[in-house]
Amino acid sequence: TMIPEAVQQQLAGAINTLRIIVLSLANGLFIFGLLAFYQNQGKAVHWGTEINPLLLGLGLLNLVLGLVIPRLIQPSRPVQVIPLPEPAAPSDEERLLSRCVAILSQIQTRTIIACALFEGGAFANIYWYYTHQELAHLAIAGVLFSAILLHFPRKSAIFQEIETRIRQEDEDSLLGPR
Repeated sequence: TMIPEAVQQQLAGAINTLRIIVLSLANGLFIFGLLAFYQNQGKAVHWGTEINPLLLGLGLLNLVLGLVIPRLIQPSRPVQVIPLPEPAAPSDEERLLSRCVAILSQIQTRTIIACALFEGGAFANIYWYYTHQELAHLAIAGVLFSAILLHFPRKSAIFQEIETRIRQEDEDSLLGPR
């Protein structure tokens, strides 16, 4: 890995925070799902007879949006500023850390947006299962819940993405302005 251990350690807190956010979103759904399941014990369940097309459609739409919208968030280009004399120029490690933090911030934004979209669709469909015992809504909520869990940030994947982005930025800067 091109990211030194010292820089990885400085990014670890932000990665752990993102992990907590993703797990918290999943936890809220899990608890509401358990409540709905518990409340519906002993009641007749339905498959396809009590469907709310709006909520089912919103769940599917949120699944698609959660996969598409984060990819539309454009990476920010490094801002070109007039260099000012500094008392002490930042070290290579400080510059690398700054670049890593900027990229990690974008990863966090994309992850939170995706998981929030999945969560919204899942909550609506768990609600319909809760009130109408329709298993199709519980199934789509399960898919959306799984999508949140699949967005759980793994350090290796995050560092790989950061390295790829830095490599791309460096290659772009060698090619000059477009």
